[in-house]
Amino acid sequence: MALTLTENFGRYQILRKLGEGGMRNVYVARDPQLERLEALKVPRMGDDDRPTPEFLRRFLREARAVAALRHPNVCPIYDVGEVNGTPFLTLAYVEGYALSRLVDPASPLPQGQAARIVGRLAQGMDEAHARGVVHRDLKPSNVMIDERGEPMIMDFGLARVGDAGDSRLTHPGTLLGTPAYMSPEQIHSEPQDVGPLCDIYALGVILYELIAGRLPFQGPILSILSRIQTEAPPPPSRFRPDITSELEAICLKAMARDPAGRFESMAALATVLGVHSDAAASLPRPSQVVDRPARR
Repeated sequence: MALTLTENFGRYQILRKLGEGGMRNVYVARDPQLERLEALKVPRMGDDDRPTPEFLRRFLREARAVAALRHPNVCPIYDVGEVNGTPFLTLAYVEGYALSRLVDPASPLPQGQAARIVGRLAQGMDEAHARGVVHRDLKPSNVMIDERGEPMIMDFGLARVGDAGDSRLTHPGTLLGTPAYMSPEQIHSEPQDVGPLCDIYALGVILYELIAGRLPFQGPILSILSRIQTEAPPPPSRFRPDITSELEAICLKAMARDPAGRFESMAALATVLGVHSDAAASLPRPSQVVDRPARR
């Protein structure tokens, strides 16, 4: 039986379960000392499980990776610790919705709006890359749109920090990430060799999904992985003819199969997207999307 938190956890008051994914459960919790709501993450362990030292290092990797980041488009970490042998970390609780809720084949986002969102994400990831942090699992369900309409990057649980000690936490031959957003080198390289350019590829896929209303490669997982490595993605204009040639070129450059063909940095990607961004385009408020089905 998996560990489930109820009522109190250390000083935190558990209000409700927010969700689960990978190896973590996430709760909405109140911190009575600071009088604010926070998102509290704990590992998905059995009641009798005791975390090993390696497990603790893996779980705390997210805290180490993000704690030093200061950027409005990266969700901040507030606290990290252990309660009765159970490790936890707390992050800002974002009132909003996942970017995945805006992916709709029947109604893709306005192009300027999509460019603005992905440009903001590129700015946040530029700060992460400057500190040696590679996310490795960027996707719409890991991005929250807050009440101000700003995208915030969440869940650095698969992040790699640029030091040997962290690299050893990932076993060779382990496939990490979400297949549809993985770059070719993320599929066939050793995890510790996957660098910032794989995050640029993932943002290209997110941009594609927002402007075309669908992923570039669809189907069974093995088929997706094979096509990513052997095929160029179909141009998004195939599914949305009104896409400008300039924005389409940006999207496909970010998704180049050869890493050398992509933008050299997140800063470069953010700059070109800024030219096509519509700063005046407002995103739907949370109340307008709450009933729409979320897509992973």
